[in-house]
Amino acid sequence: MTTIDELIRKLQSANPRIRQHAAYALGDIRNPRAVDALIHALTNDTDADVRLRAANSLGRIGDRRALQPLIQALTNDSSANVRRAAAEAFGKLGDRRALQPLIQALQNDRNSHVRSAAAEALGALRDPRAVNALIKTVEDETDNQVVEAAAKSLGELNDKRAVDALMAALHKRTWFVDKAIASALGKLGDPRAVDALIQVLEKTNNPPAAYAAAAQALAQIGDPKAVKPLIKAFQNPQLSNARADAATALGKLGDPEAVPHLIHALKNEPNQTLRSVVAHALTDIGGADAVDALSHALTNDSERKVRQLAAELLGKLGDRRATPWLIRSLGIDGDAYVRSAAAQALGALRDPNAIDALVRAIGDNSLVASAAINALAQIPDPRVISALLDAVASQIIYTDEDESVALNALRKHTLIHPDAILKLPPEDRNRLGRLLQDKHYEELQNELCK
Repeated sequence: MTTIDELIRKLQSANPRIRQHAAYALGDIRNPRAVDALIHALTNDTDADVRLRAANSLGRIGDRRALQPLIQALTNDSSANVRRAAAEAFGKLGDRRALQPLIQALQNDRNSHVRSAAAEALGALRDPRAVNALIKTVEDETDNQVVEAAAKSLGELNDKRAVDALMAALHKRTWFVDKAIASALGKLGDPRAVDALIQVLEKTNNPPAAYAAAAQALAQIGDPKAVKPLIKAFQNPQLSNARADAATALGKLGDPEAVPHLIHALKNEPNQTLRSVVAHALTDIGGADAVDALSHALTNDSERKVRQLAAELLGKLGDRRATPWLIRSLGIDGDAYVRSAAAQALGALRDPNAIDALVRAIGDNSLVASAAINALAQIPDPRVISALLDAVASQIIYTDEDESVALNALRKHTLIHPDAILKLPPEDRNRLGRLLQDKHYEELQNELCK
């Protein structure tokens, strides 16, 4: 293994490729002992690639001793690649003393890649004094990649002074600039941007990524005015993957107007991934219609992953109207992962009506049985005592962990429902007593009595 001292010595090699490798490797090690040697390489090496890698490594190490040498490199190095690497390093250093040199590079460097790196680094510094320079870049810069970087940084700085300039720049450049602007407006969260973002959704020649950014931004702002345009976008098959972002946005907005359209898609959309996204959106909105739609998906969807997700989401919704459908799925679904998810959801619902079905599921394979035992442990009903006692006694529990869960549930239930013990047959009472005579039971009893 090459040591730091060996790599530092290699920075003095006559072979520039060896020096390049050493400069890069020292950044991987990230040891402050390398800083002085890397600064010397950045300042004095005649090979631009060595200086570039030295700048990059100084940024990764993050030592403030590199600040002034990096400023000199950003301002004076003859190689645009080195100046760009210096700007990128400032973004990693996070030292606000680099603010003015970065602004100067943004405004004056003749190379667009350097200006773009400077714009991005200004966002990373999180200094509001950069806002005006970045706004001016959005308004006046001729290179689209620089404008894209400036827009992203304005979003990171979260300063509402940028809203007007960002809105004015929409639809005037390329789609990837519009995407960056839409994302920035979403982060700024200003309702003034809603109409401009809706226009992005309604523009006919954008690629899916731009539509997706607009949908996400509208969800972040949360204005109900966006619901109808988002529904329209969601229904547009030409938007491809952006339809999923529209569905997610509708879920976050939580407007019931979207529910019938989402339900129709959950039942009829051929794309499995989109159906899954729609299921999440319906869960975010909630309500009886969402329970019905997810129950339908649980029992009818052709894809195992969608049925499994529907079960999980029904558990998350916590609405016991889903209990009969989950019991049905637990009993007849042909996939063990779906049955396991149904059992877990029944545990989350804590519905005593599920006890018999969960007891039967203990005889299923290990995956489902484990989920059923855990679910029974969550249901606050004294009948669980007999069910878990039988499961332990019959030795059909597959793992020590499941047995531990069952025993712990028995301990809790017998402390909370001591009257249920008296209703057990004498043989079962004796068996229960033998199972529970251990120090863990005493600890649990003391804890519950506090």
